[in-house]
Amino acid sequence: MNLPDELTTKIFSKMEDDPKTLIRCSLVSKKWASFVSKTVSLTLRFSRNGRFLACSKHHYHIPLSALPAIMKVFANLESLEIKVCHPASEQPVYGNITKMTVTWEGYAFSN
Repeated sequence: MNLPDELTTKIFSKMEDDPKTLIRCSLVSKKWASFVSKTVSLTLRFSRNGRFLACSKHHYHIPLSALPAIMKVFANLESLEIKVCHPASEQPVYGNITKMTVTWEGYAFSN
């Protein structure tokens, strides 16, 4: 059974806070990769010192070094939400900032 493209795109858009799963989905087939590449919003969570942190229930933390590879998968990205997580017992070094949203036009990564 084939779902309509609009419905499949909608399903993938619901995973914008889970880039690891989206990247895995993009490896299933060329068709799925085309749906994943249409993602326009993405949430990334980075943790300090690689510790287990209570930033969210899902804990989809990724290393900062993975950002260029992620950007190649999401060619149509229009907004990127970055959450920097820290242990609850530790005061963050960046003051009261708990959420940062980054938007840009035409940014290219070089290898």
